[in-house]
Amino acid sequence: MSGLLDEREKQRCEARLKAYQCYILSDRQIPAAIALFEKIWNSLQDPLSDSYVADVRKLINRAVEKLETHYTLRTLSPPGPPEKITKKIILEAADIVAAGYMQEYYAYVNGRRVHWVEHRFFTTIKQAALHNKRLAEILEDHHATVDYLAQRFHKWCKGLRYHNLRFRVPLTVQQMKKRITYCKEMIRVLASNLDYLLDVHWMDECTIWIGKDLISNKLHVWSYRATTEGVAPQPNELFKKSNSFKINLLLVVNARTGCTHVEVLTGTAGITDTQRFTVGMQQVMAQRSLLPGGPRYKVISSR
Repeated sequence: MSGLLDEREKQRCEARLKAYQCYILSDRQIPAAIALFEKIWNSLQDPLSDSYVADVRKLINRAVEKLETHYTLRTLSPPGPPEKITKKIILEAADIVAAGYMQEYYAYVNGRRVHWVEHRFFTTIKQAALHNKRLAEILEDHHATVDYLAQRFHKWCKGLRYHNLRFRVPLTVQQMKKRITYCKEMIRVLASNLDYLLDVHWMDECTIWIGKDLISNKLHVWSYRATTEGVAPQPNELFKKSNSFKINLLLVVNARTGCTHVEVLTGTAGITDTQRFTVGMQQVMAQRSLLPGGPRYKVISSR
């Protein structure tokens, strides 16, 4: 009992245990238990100390109730208000929110309307309630808010999470073929020149999007943890470039000299090669797509 209790609570538990022992030894007779407790406990305590029990009858009654009703001697927290919604219904609501919905799409191809459906995750609980009648009934019948539901999800639904939905720009077939061509070209070059990697300045880019869609959590969704893990990122239909601008980070590195160029650009989604900081980088970016097979490298210097 002493490991997790502070000194004050430890002292209270010891007094309650002694009070219950007196109650049992007195054949459950309160007057005899009081007299026995006064003899074996209070007589050994300083009347001015916290360990002295002024109301022995109250202590014995509470000790009996704690052990025989709650099976503990520790101080119990007062009960809070009853839950608006039971755990079973909360788990049902979590399944609804995590399941998402099927979004209908259509497009016109050669004058013919093509219709299809795709799965989407809910971005908010409110959105889920608008799509799902059962979830709306749960909120209405129990007079609960979406904030209350989110708090209970956090408390009882460990696998459910509200997280960022990864997004990407889908690769075209032509881009995929260029990557295969690039890999084959690199294998051929490396086979004939093992020092080739030391003479190349490698360039890579990273784009960071900032804007209303990100700040307003439109790119965050509800799902169970295993639902999206291990799955390739999908195009996010919620992302509107008109509401955002991007930070474009470009690095050039070399095996011999390390990092040789750092470039940070900010602006809209329409950054072109001619908007680069330096003339040299403008030329490199413009020529990169003209290289055989479209490889993602450019020899800037021999050493």
